[in-house]
Amino acid sequence: MHTFLRIAACALTALASICASAQDKPAWATKGTDKLNASRSNDSYELRSFNTHDVDKTRLQGRRFEPLTEYVREHCNAHIDGISIDSIATPDGLAYVVAYSDATDGSRHSLQAIRIDEYSEFDDYDSNDFQWELYQLYAIGRPDTTPVFDEFELTRSYRGKALAMSIIPGWGQIYKGQTAKGCVIIGLEAVSIATAILGEHKRSYMMDEANNNPALYDSWKGKANSWRNVRNVAIGVGVATYIYNLIDAATSKGARRVFVHKRPGEGMAFTPAMWTDGAGMTFTYTF
Repeated sequence: MHTFLRIAACALTALASICASAQDKPAWATKGTDKLNASRSNDSYELRSFNTHDVDKTRLQGRRFEPLTEYVREHCNAHIDGISIDSIATPDGLAYVVAYSDATDGSRHSLQAIRIDEYSEFDDYDSNDFQWELYQLYAIGRPDTTPVFDEFELTRSYRGKALAMSIIPGWGQIYKGQTAKGCVIIGLEAVSIATAILGEHKRSYMMDEANNNPALYDSWKGKANSWRNVRNVAIGVGVATYIYNLIDAATSKGARRVFVHKRPGEGMAFTPAMWTDGAGMTFTYTF
């Protein structure tokens, strides 16, 4: 019994520690952008995630445009010295127009991009190495075209699906990106069920021995009571963990994720644009 209580206490302590952590690393930073790209309403742009790292956070922020610059160099045959980035405030947030020179003939081109989300974290490795990681999610248009960007929604809410999945303990947390918490819940439930079954088996065996040995009845009865207590504690821990699992799945915030929504087919739209003498905005009205 004492062994089980120690295991349960350690698991609950780990669960409390995990719950105290932020756990808001975006889902796109861990799972990639394939599903997001599949949700686009058109192919005039693509969604790309980038990861940059540095031991100095300030220096890392100063290097935030390096991945976008490298993307343009690799995918557009751009000369690295001929790339410039202008930022433009739009109703949807900050947009960028990337102008570049073709590495082959020197002709000038441009593409448009929107930074949808970003996330930074500090990683401390077992080898005592450490660094800051900067994750960025961009929507990037095709060269020399005016992309039709969809609407992007950022949320940490998972509504009722996480609760429905948590009928199997821990699965709702794993679905929300809280893998460590979900694994602790699964493990604690498994240990509780196994301990309850073992406790009942031992209790039943001890009672059979007590009934078959009247002279040692009290001794066997005492052992049976001990295993009954083990069983009851295991059931209590399992029930408490399952209730917590349901409440947590329904109420806690999961990893931040992005939804792609097609823009309404009617209304005004502002789009960044590049001209030979600078950057600006174009206005369109769809009806």
